[in-house]
Order: sequence, then C-alpha cells, then structure tokens
Amino acid sequence: MPAFDPEYPRPLLHALCIQLGLLVLTALILDHGIVFTACRYASVGFWAGVVLILVRRPVAPTKSDLLYFRFGLPVISVTVVPLFLCVWQIKGAI
Repeated sequence: MPAFDPEYPRPLLHALCIQLGLLVLTALILDHGIVFTACRYASVGFWAGVVLILVRRPVAPTKSDLLYFRFGLPVISVTVVPLFLCVWQIKGAI
C-alpha cells in the first residue's frame, strides 16, 4: 500500500513552482522586504493546509484537495498579502 496517492506529486510540484516564482517576484520589490515577508506568511499558511490535507487523506484525495494544491497559493497570496499590509499599517509596523 503506497504512503500517498499517485495523484499528489504533480499538483504539489505545481504549487512549489508557483511558490518559488511568487517568492522571487516579491523579493524583487524594493520596499525593504515588507511584501516578501507577507508573502512568506501566506505561504506558510498554504503549506500548513497542504500538510493537514496530506495527513487526513493520504491515499484518497478529493478533486477539491487537488484543486487547492494547484491553485490555492495564488488565491491565498492575492487575498492575504494585502490584508497583512493593511493590518501592519494600522498597527504602525510599516
């Protein structure tokens, strides 16, 4: 019995490529690393969700699991990064 379903590697590789691309692009923004830090926090949240799904359903992924792996990081980044920036600005952190 395999540890993980064979459908997992391709969406996870896709998510990893998107992750690397987003981190490189946000690292190039000249704002002293503020957007890059927000993107890192969003990425940690995304990968925590991935680990949770892999632990709960290692051999039977649903279509929504695979959809989350493939497209969850861009959606989370687009929504969470601006929210982080707004909250940090309100708190006076930036």
